[in-house]
Amino acid sequence: MARCRFLAVLAVVLVSAPLRAGVLSASYTDLPTDTVVDLSAPGTLDWVKWGNNEAAGSTAWATVRKAGATPIIDGTLTVLGNGPAGTTVVNASFSDGLIISEWSDGDAPAAGSSSSVVTQAIVPAQFDYPIGLGTSLTAAATAATRTLDVYVQGFNADMLVTAALSGGGSDSVVVVPTKTLFGQAFSSGVFSVDYSGAGETITVSAQTQDPRRGATTFPNAGFYAARVIPEPATAALVAAAMSWAMLRTRSRHDRPCGQSRHRSKRS
Repeated sequence: MARCRFLAVLAVVLVSAPLRAGVLSASYTDLPTDTVVDLSAPGTLDWVKWGNNEAAGSTAWATVRKAGATPIIDGTLTVLGNGPAGTTVVNASFSDGLIISEWSDGDAPAAGSSSSVVTQAIVPAQFDYPIGLGTSLTAAATAATRTLDVYVQGFNADMLVTAALSGGGSDSVVVVPTKTLFGQAFSSGVFSVDYSGAGETITVSAQTQDPRRGATTFPNAGFYAARVIPEPATAALVAAAMSWAMLRTRSRHDRPCGQSRHRSKRS
């Protein structure tokens, strides 16, 4: 009987899980300096780490991702904004220690720790950067609601972080720097997006906007890492149903579904 109840409860949970299309809501959480993020935490469906302790300004930065997982996050980062005439805006790796990513189930290397952020540089070198530089990433959406956590950084300016679904719908936040290091203004935190949309793609972008802050020069915006997890409410329902069922199946009276119990009469 317990197995029957388990299957019934699990079926109700799965049917009740969010299977909406085109749903998106986002929020931003500022994170303290030296925050450590475990990309390999249980339940993570996919993750990508951009930059792995390269020399400052390196344009040959590594992309590390979860090994053996079906890719959800596209590892390609797209540069946003334009530099002065005759220049090229590129994504480059820098290490600042604001957010430290750790992992133990990566492809190459399998395990590691990195404080690198991939953000913008302009070549040839300039004395300042224009407002509007940034980067973007994409990830696949499904009918089931998922949560995409993107770890972002802004430098010497406010930062506009936006999430948009290919089928319509968007949400955004303006992030103001909260940290000052060596006279430079930084923002660092996690942009969390709950999203769904069968066959759709979600795009997350981070881009500088006025006003400039701190030393005001070289404003840029970039990503440390991103991960996808099941939407918390749905995951909690499934976990609760499975825990209840496991307790029930420990009963010594457990038997297959549909089997009835018969008591023989004593003569």
